[in-house]
Amino acid sequence: MSKLEYYYPGDHNWSKMMQLSREIKVMILTETIEAIHSHQLNPQSKGQVTVNYPAGTATVLSVQPDGSVQTRPSGANGPYELARVQGSSLVYAPGGVNGKAYLIPFAASIPND
Repeated sequence: MSKLEYYYPGDHNWSKMMQLSREIKVMILTETIEAIHSHQLNPQSKGQVTVNYPAGTATVLSVQPDGSVQTRPSGANGPYELARVQGSSLVYAPGGVNGKAYLIPFAASIPND
């Protein structure tokens, strides 16, 4: 049985709920999610950006229509490289309005910058 399967609405077994709560905290605290930082952004037209990736390199992030991530030489700014900042995410829509949109975590401010 999956750890996430033993609580369901109406289940009032508090010991199971507390155990689940501890397991979720452990899962969250043992892994990190890489975020793009504002220093990696390159402003483009229409409020869009490209992203230097990995940070400090001469390549930009390129999100493919299937959601996979590649890099392109710095200066590339086609539909796979363009994103918009939306709150704490970068939104990529390589297929435009007829395709899927993908989110990448974004940190406008970080410590030690």
